[in-house]
Amino acid sequence: MNVERLTEIAEWLEAGAPARNGVGGFDMSDFSQPAECGTAFCIAGAVLQWHYPGGFEAADEGVESLGTAAGAILGLSYRQRTDLFFPSLFDTTDTEHAARVVRHLIATGEVDWNATREAA
Repeated sequence: MNVERLTEIAEWLEAGAPARNGVGGFDMSDFSQPAECGTAFCIAGAVLQWHYPGGFEAADEGVESLGTAAGAILGLSYRQRTDLFFPSLFDTTDTEHAARVVRHLIATGEVDWNATREAA
């Protein structure tokens, strides 16, 4: 797991996902289409925009799976990246909740959107 890059994502989310290097916001309510933030998948999209050569657009054209590419950059297993990038039944516009999920992942190695629903 790439703790440095996961921490970067957590800090960005904790700051409210401000515009940064081509990513402007956080909205994972529709994973399949680029959102106002400038990417799709938001967490994965931000990782790709910041760390994939050529950014999100190059990744979107050059890889079979955006989630696989972003997961590799973050050093995540299949299960970790699937659980992180494809949350279900949660408010996927809540940056504070998403930041707690990433911090929980760093601390435990597990993605748990339910356990991190409320601030500790």
